Amino acid sequence: MNDIFTTLGVAKTFADNSNSLSNPEKAPNWSSRYSPVLESMLNVVWLIPAAGAIIQTKKPKTSDWLTLAGNLSFDLGGIITPGSESAIVKSPQANVAFFAAMEVLTASYGLLSMGNGIALGKRD
Repeated sequence: MNDIFTTLGVAKTFADNSNSLSNPEKAPNWSSRYSPVLESMLNVVWLIPAAGAIIQTKKPKTSDWLTLAGNLSFDLGGIITPGSESAIVKSPQANVAFFAAMEVLTASYGLLSMGNGIALGKRD
């Protein structure tokens, strides 16, 4: 299931960077409305394999919990993406706050992933 969501995420990234959809004149609502909402929906669904992995683990190790925490950080950052778009949320202050939260969650994901690597190296 995770591979399916990863494939969908990569396909959306290609769409976001395509000449036709990234051009506001050709697709005026893609970048400001549709893409952020799709990003949010994809990340909501992406929580299923993240939660499923920890639920299926009989004796979770530190690395398993760090993986879950990293996935939650990553997905929550994607879930709140629409809040950073002024076409969706009309408050500039809210847009900045959502963007800042996304950056904090992205940094958290990176740090938790590093911690996971260290835990895996220690076989924990």
